[in-house]
Amino acid sequence: MNTKPCHSAGAAVAFKPADILLPARGTDYSKWSVIACDQYTSQPEYWERAERAVGGAASTLRLVLPEAYLDSPGLEKRIYSINLAQKQYLDFLRAWLKDQNYVALAYMTGILPIKKYGSHSALNMFTEYSMTNPRETARFFGFTGEEVRELCEKYGRSYEEAAAWYDGYEMAVVEGNERKIYSMYSAKSIVDAMLSGVFDNYWNQTETYEALK
Repeated sequence: MNTKPCHSAGAAVAFKPADILLPARGTDYSKWSVIACDQYTSQPEYWERAERAVGGAASTLRLVLPEAYLDSPGLEKRIYSINLAQKQYLDFLRAWLKDQNYVALAYMTGILPIKKYGSHSALNMFTEYSMTNPRETARFFGFTGEEVRELCEKYGRSYEEAAAWYDGYEMAVVEGNERKIYSMYSAKSIVDAMLSGVFDNYWNQTETYEALK
C-alpha cells in the first residue's frame, strides 16, 4: 500500500501529534501488579514477601492498605504515604486520559468508586457501574437465576436448594421503559456447589467479616 503525507496548504488535519507515554526501557512489569487474594490479606508474611519482591520499584503495592497492617505501628504514616501515591497515580491517569483527542474508550475495573481528593474527582469523565446502580450491566454481576437453573440441569443439582443457599441479591435495571429485576447469585458459591455437589457457605470461607467492617 502506498502512502504519502499531506502537505497541501490549508489541508484539514483530523488529529494532532500526542505524547505517547511508555515505560522506561528495562522496566520490570512483574513488580507493578500485586494480587491480593482474600485469604492472604491478613497474613503479614505474605506482604513482607511482596515488599521484598517489589523493592523500590513502582508498584500497585503502594496504593493499598492490607488488612495485616491495620493494627501495626506507624499506621497513620502508612496511610499518608498511600494517599500520596494514589494522588500521583490519579494525576498521571488524568493527564493521560482526560480530554485527550486520541482516547476513544477507556475501561477501568475495581471494587471501589473512582477515588476523589479535594472537592473534585481526578477522573470525573467516567461512568461508574456498581451493585447499587448497575444499569445495563446488572446481569453480569454474578449468575442470574436463569443461568443457575441451566447449570443445575447440566450438573444434576437441585435448583431449589441452590436458590435457598445462594439467591442473595436482586439487581434492578430499566430496560426500555420497563423495570426488570435480576436474581443474582454468587459466582464462586455456584461454581463450587456445581462441581462438588455439596451446598455450603463457600463465600464466607474466603475472608472474615472483620475485614469488611
